[in-house]
Amino acid sequence: GEWVELQSTRTDCILDVSNLVISSPRGTGVDTVTISDGLTLNPGDSFLVADSSDTTTNNSLTTPLYSWQSYDVLKNDGDEIDVTLGGTTIDTLTYPSFGNLETGNSVSFPSDCQWTDRSDWTRWSYSFDTYFGTLAGTPNAPNDDVTCF
Repeated sequence: GEWVELQSTRTDCILDVSNLVISSPRGTGVDTVTISDGLTLNPGDSFLVADSSDTTTNNSLTTPLYSWQSYDVLKNDGDEIDVTLGGTTIDTLTYPSFGNLETGNSVSFPSDCQWTDRSDWTRWSYSFDTYFGTLAGTPNAPNDDVTCF
């Protein structure tokens, strides 16, 4: 059920994310997924990349959803996520070790934070809303269950 959520920060246009590549290095390899179906995002819209696209396996994550088709890609002991298009890096996020992250919890960047503060991990917070039973998070929805501090 692990996922990463990517959001359009554009406020003035629809964004075509066709051929966008989302990757995460893993040892000597890299897990990647390419958006190949012509996905467009309205301002503020998002999409998910998860271990699996199977709703039983991913705990009913919402669409749009793309899959690494690999298990345990996002490491809780720190990792990197790269977003590229045609060899150009659009964004990179390196996150720290989450030694106290319990199963069923999610880490969210609050909707009311400045996007430029995204790499400041003291701004991130554990989610409070639930999306499937007792699983915490707001997949493909605003992270308004947490507040910027």
